[in-house]
Amino acid sequence: MRALRLPAAPSAAQRRTRRRSSSLDEAAPLAAEPAAAPPPVEEAKTALLRLALGTSRGMNASQPQRVQVQEAALALEAFGGPLDTEVLAGSWRLVYTTASDVLVLLEAERRSFGLLTVGDILQVFDAYGSVENVINVSGPLGAAALRVRARYERAGARTIRLAFTEAGADSVQPSAALETLLAPALLPRSAPQFALLAALRELNIFLPLPGVGRDALAEADGVLGAANAGAYLLSFCDAAVLVGRALTGGGLFIFQRAL
Repeated sequence: MRALRLPAAPSAAQRRTRRRSSSLDEAAPLAAEPAAAPPPVEEAKTALLRLALGTSRGMNASQPQRVQVQEAALALEAFGGPLDTEVLAGSWRLVYTTASDVLVLLEAERRSFGLLTVGDILQVFDAYGSVENVINVSGPLGAAALRVRARYERAGARTIRLAFTEAGADSVQPSAALETLLAPALLPRSAPQFALLAALRELNIFLPLPGVGRDALAEADGVLGAANAGAYLLSFCDAAVLVGRALTGGGLFIFQRAL
């Protein structure tokens, strides 16, 4: 009868090799795990902004691009919930629109041969019913901020109604050419010239818009009684992106939060 031979005990080197292999086997599943995919809403925001930012705020968008932006906007709007005016409050910079009144201004810039520059177009909300549209423009005579102010109220889960109250301009910065024209550098500048330049810089002109007055805004049904009230669907709003659709006059608006 043969003697039973027991397997030899592993050497110290073999034990170290086995321990390393075991450690690698345990670590392998962790290393192989794929990175977590971004939430679908973030993917939708990224896709929309990528399409919108290459169109010069919608001015240079081709028909296929407009279709792509509309589809991307609809995909993001599917994640929209009830409007939170605390989140809405702040300054938003326009990155894309199909609204004809804004595109006319951008078209004027393109046809001005460099004489007109349209800078940031902003929409500034507070949480208490005030909104202001701001268009920064500049030209040979200087720069200014054109403003249209309005009151708003909730009209639905994601809808507000607006009554535009006044329009005007401020933040005037005379160009060097205009300053030279009004007060030539080679001639002594008098007190009236300095006063004129100071008055230009402090220019702040606002005029009430027809159909809206304090009485209209104070009525029981608020801005809804105003003659020039409009409706605005804020279909998506978070800390970074705002998507709106003008229900009066039409037009898609895509904004990013302004820093």
